[in-house]
Amino acid sequence: MAIAPDARENDAEALTEPPAPAVEPAPPAAEQPVAEPPAAVDPATSEQTNRAAAAAAVAAVVSADPNLVSTTVALPTDALEFLRSQSTKNGTSTGDELRRSIGTQKFLQDKLAEGATLQLRDAKGNLFDVKI
Repeated sequence: MAIAPDARENDAEALTEPPAPAVEPAPPAAEQPVAEPPAAVDPATSEQTNRAAAAAAVAAVVSADPNLVSTTVALPTDALEFLRSQSTKNGTSTGDELRRSIGTQKFLQDKLAEGATLQLRDAKGNLFDVKI
């Protein structure tokens, strides 16, 4: 079977790939935009941002549980550091740790009011009465 000359030309054109689109080279480094360095963090602004984020988090928790009421507490630095370390250790919030501490105190006070006594045993086995 013979192939017509113009059919071969059409086949050859069909087999050739279209020309690749022209790619524009990247501009030299001097012409590329330079990212601005991050602005210096103002500690006062950062503290305000942290407080705003904390307030938003508290609002979310309080709105999720109708039994919770938001309040502000002034604590000594060492007490706040303790709450923060406990919350990090336990994977909880400082509010959770504060509620836990108050709950423990309430439990102990209630039991003492019922006539119970509280004792601690030291490493040597000695018992000590604890007065709260």
